[in-house]
Amino acid sequence: MNSPSGNAADTPPGKTDDALAHVETTQAGKADDESAAQTVAEQMTTASPISPVFQTVIDRADSALTVRMDNPVLKVGEDLLRFEVTSSIKGHVTVYVLTSEQSPIQLLPNARVPTLPIEAGKPLMVPPPREPIQAAGPAGVNEFLVVVTEQPRSHVHLGLQDHCGFGLIDTGRLNSTTASKKAGLEGISPCEQDGCQDRMAAAWFSVDEVD
Repeated sequence: MNSPSGNAADTPPGKTDDALAHVETTQAGKADDESAAQTVAEQMTTASPISPVFQTVIDRADSALTVRMDNPVLKVGEDLLRFEVTSSIKGHVTVYVLTSEQSPIQLLPNARVPTLPIEAGKPLMVPPPREPIQAAGPAGVNEFLVVVTEQPRSHVHLGLQDHCGFGLIDTGRLNSTTASKKAGLEGISPCEQDGCQDRMAAAWFSVDEVD
């Protein structure tokens, strides 16, 4: 995935069913055509199973998000990533991608979009129109994880490194947090210190990038 403005199977058990059931894809301009609508359950017949690091966050979520896409197939170097998120809780959005090369990246927030708030029940277009993200390849399946938390969370433990304006995640640190059951991609909540409320909602989907 590049930012033009900055160069930049089987359904798993537990809460995954809920999260995946709330993700839908529709082709742009064909919203009224039932054949154009594709649920994630159908998409998963051809998509790769959800990655373990994403599954961990889904399992820890309190609820699922609703995600709608214009197009689940993006042409490298031409098409823009666009999807709509609706959350039952007011909070802050974080978006991750596991690229076709298996590189985990935090897409949002980033250097140009330091925070991405969302209102409960109000659809939010992601990424913000002012900061488009273009399919950059290589061709293949890209997995996405969308997380909404009531409180802004810290992600310093992921060892983010600048990657075309996005945050390349240190896989060693990520695997360590997953194995130890400590906070991973969901971030470290400030409520661990002061006991405030910090519910989390999440959803997973995949996108095919093609040449």
